[in-house]
Amino acid sequence: MNIEYKKGIFLALSAYILWGILPIYWQFVDAIGAFEILAFRIIFSAIFMIFILAVGQKQRNAFQRDMNQLLGKPIQLLAIVVAGYVITLNWGTFIWAVTNGHVLQTSLGYYINPLVSILLALIFLKERFNKFEWLAILFAFIGVLYMTLKIGEFPIVSIILALSFGTYGLLKKVVHIDAISSITIECIVTAPAGLIYVIYLWQQHQMSFGLNMSSFWLLFS
Repeated sequence: MNIEYKKGIFLALSAYILWGILPIYWQFVDAIGAFEILAFRIIFSAIFMIFILAVGQKQRNAFQRDMNQLLGKPIQLLAIVVAGYVITLNWGTFIWAVTNGHVLQTSLGYYINPLVSILLALIFLKERFNKFEWLAILFAFIGVLYMTLKIGEFPIVSIILALSFGTYGLLKKVVHIDAISSITIECIVTAPAGLIYVIYLWQQHQMSFGLNMSSFWLLFS
């Protein structure tokens, strides 16, 4: 295995471990509405990514290069914008589900997601699998079907999570730019929606952010 392959495995495992413990984190801020959490997460993510560009010459140069590329390819630019809102749907569904006691459905959603990704790859990327890979897919499908039946209700949360994350992955697959640039653009294009929602909450005197300092710092982090 080369160094990039090992790095990829490490980053993937780290991401899923962090994703697995996020439900614990969201429980500490469950007094704040799910969509308020989402709005501030979008805003703070945009601020953080802009900070990364401000202090990192390499990242800033890559961002400028990628923006010039995207401005000449409107379809790819549109794909990144749509990807930003699709992953926002995923975030919002995840946060709402965890803070409303649907942790099992969120877990099932990420079991279903690889099957959705495979289906999208077959349809849009024309990928092909050998018989052993098809066998693995069959076993995965049986496992997901069993878990779905065991829940005993229609897994709408799971389906939204799987479809949104699968679609996000497909959109990112067709846009060939630096990861930092991609995330920054996604955060910037979705930040106005988050800001509008925060302003609405503030005007309606319904904003919870800042009332509890422990929740404030948890949400800020």
